Amino acid sequence: NLFVGQQGVRTEIWAWGLRNPFRFGIDTESGAPVITDVGEGTWEAVYVGLAGADYGYPCFEGSAPFRTCNRAPAAGSVTAPIFAYGHGSETPPVSGNSITGGPVYDQDAFPEEYRGFYFFGDYVDDWIRRGRITPTGALVDVEMFVPDANGVVDIVVSPDG
Repeated sequence: NLFVGQQGVRTEIWAWGLRNPFRFGIDTESGAPVITDVGEGTWEAVYVGLAGADYGYPCFEGSAPFRTCNRAPAAGSVTAPIFAYGHGSETPPVSGNSITGGPVYDQDAFPEEYRGFYFFGDYVDDWIRRGRITPTGALVDVEMFVPDANGVVDIVVSPDG
């Protein structure tokens, strides 16, 4: 914890600036959490969890300025999402309104092509997608996995992989 031992700061704080983080997975390659954050007005986002990170909310939603803040974050101090998509038709072909995080698949019950992919869905737009997290922390090769996943609230790997 970044704040252990600091006067006047809650020791439970690990990172801040997320609006509504809803589920996360662990990237077994890097050991980092992969966090999804449900947006307020325009953006749904995926972040790599970093100790001490400021993800910007409410000054930012995703990477976009959202509100004017009395004490704006210092330039360059906000951690940007590794992937974001808009509500409506802002970011075709991916759109939605309520992101749900899932796992980074590291088992072997599915074909090898699924290993290392991060799975996430959208509760409102009823889909599950997958993407590959690069060693530099980008989410790439995002593609549809299940186009008709009704009301996605959790994505887990079963005990048998």
